[in-house]
Amino acid sequence: MRPVLQGMVVSAKGRPLEVDPQAIGILERAAYLKASGVPLTEVAKVVQRELSPIAEISTDKDIGMQSLAQEPANVMQEVLKAKEALIEELRKERDYWREMALKLQGQVEALQRLALPAPKEDRRPWWARGIFRWLWGG
Repeated sequence: MRPVLQGMVVSAKGRPLEVDPQAIGILERAAYLKASGVPLTEVAKVVQRELSPIAEISTDKDIGMQSLAQEPANVMQEVLKAKEALIEELRKERDYWREMALKLQGQVEALQRLALPAPKEDRRPWWARGIFRWLWGG
């Protein structure tokens, strides 16, 4: 990868590694190629081949590398669009369930108006509840 990244990655003794933003796109593409099964020895050749037509078409070599560096940004835009679509779908589903809960709450209130009142609680023991009627013929 050194020939591809020449001039974009600067390292000096005692200083942190400096990476040009364009090199990040190239490194991400190399990582993607490696993950997709391209042997490590071929990754640099494939990336170099991909950069060559872009550099030949454009008059400035940096423009071709910038387009490769912007590829992850385009992917991020698509991820953000997908996230926004998912959020919108979840909001619609939330609104549906909220409306359903309000509708059911109204039905429960209507049924409660039709229901019989709750029986009065009798605090006497079970054996004393009907004994007086039984004893005095009530």
